[in-house]
Amino acid sequence: MAKTRIAITAGSCSLKDGDLPFEKTGFWTAVVCSADRWFQELKCLDSTFRMIMTKDKITLQFIWAIALFLAGIGVFFRIPQVMPQIKAIPHFADVTGFIYFCFYLLGIMLIGGGIKKMADTYKEYREMRSS
Repeated sequence: MAKTRIAITAGSCSLKDGDLPFEKTGFWTAVVCSADRWFQELKCLDSTFRMIMTKDKITLQFIWAIALFLAGIGVFFRIPQVMPQIKAIPHFADVTGFIYFCFYLLGIMLIGGGIKKMADTYKEYREMRSS
């Protein structure tokens, strides 16, 4: 298996302005330019791909957060209904404790993720309104 190679030279970058700062080396992509240019490219990529939240996007993100939260609540209500059917399967009869743990962990993670997303979206909404 080939290793990732990152070559950062101390001199000026040999690439022209229109060229990509990457060189194909088999399966891996290596960075071939000076450290200054490399960090400049990283800053450029960060600012290019940074999402600008509009009111519509914030609304959609908040709806997604509510859906995550409700899915977690739904898991908690569904576990008592599904577990007797799972216990009836002989292959899973011995590991029902682990299955309970996994289902409840899934529910907790969905609820926690929904709450975190709601909080982050609300913070983004407040920042958007203040600017």
